[in-house]
Amino acid sequence: MKYAIIAAAATATILSGCSSMNPFGGDETAGLPLPEEATVPVKDKRITADFKDQGLILHYTMTGKLEKIDIYGTAPAWAGNHVVLAELDAKEKLLKFVYGESMDTNTQRQILAKTLEKAQDNTLNRFDNNNDLIFDARELEREFERSDNTPAAEPSNSSRRIAHRIESAVLEKAVTLTSQGRLTGMHKVDDGVSTSGRYYWAKYEWDERSQATSMLLRNKMK
Repeated sequence: MKYAIIAAAATATILSGCSSMNPFGGDETAGLPLPEEATVPVKDKRITADFKDQGLILHYTMTGKLEKIDIYGTAPAWAGNHVVLAELDAKEKLLKFVYGESMDTNTQRQILAKTLEKAQDNTLNRFDNNNDLIFDARELEREFERSDNTPAAEPSNSSRRIAHRIESAVLEKAVTLTSQGRLTGMHKVDDGVSTSGRYYWAKYEWDERSQATSMLLRNKMK
C-alpha cells in the first residue's frame, strides 16, 4: 500500500509537469515566468487607432493624451511634382478627418471610445514591438454595424469623454500643422512607389517629443 501511494504521487507529479509543456494547451507561457514587459499595466500602454480608409493613424494614451499622428499621402508617380502633391494629399486627408468629411465625427468618437474600453481588458493580446495596443478602425466600425446600435454596444460616458478629448487635441493640432497652407511641424519618415509603379506614397509624422525638441532648438537659435 505504501509503495502504491508513492507511485501515485510520482505519477501525478509527472503528469503535472507534462501539462505545463503541453503543446496543445494554447498558453505557451504556462509554468514559465512572464517577461518583464508583459507585466506592464495596460493603462500605461499606448493605443494606436489605424484609420486605413482615411490614411491616418492616431497614437494616444489611456487618459486621452495625443502623442503622435501619422498621415499617408499619395500622388501619381509620373507627375513631376509628385513629392509636393503627396504632401498636399496628406494635408487634405488630415483636414477632412478632423472636420468629419471623410468619416462622421460621431463614428470617430465611437471608435476612439471603443479602443479605450477594449484596452482596459487585461486579457487583450494585441501588443506590437513598441507595446502599443493596435486597433483597426474598420473592424470596430463593422462591430457597431453588427450590433445594430444596441445600448449594450454603446461606449460608456467616461470613454466618450476621453474620446472627445482626443478629438479636440487632433483638431487643435491639425489647425496648427496646416495653418501655413502646407504641412508644417510634420516630417516625412518614409516614402516609396506602389508595386504597380503608378503611385508615389509618403508617410508624414508628428509626435510630441519631436515637437518639443524642435522648439528647444529654435529657442536656442534666437
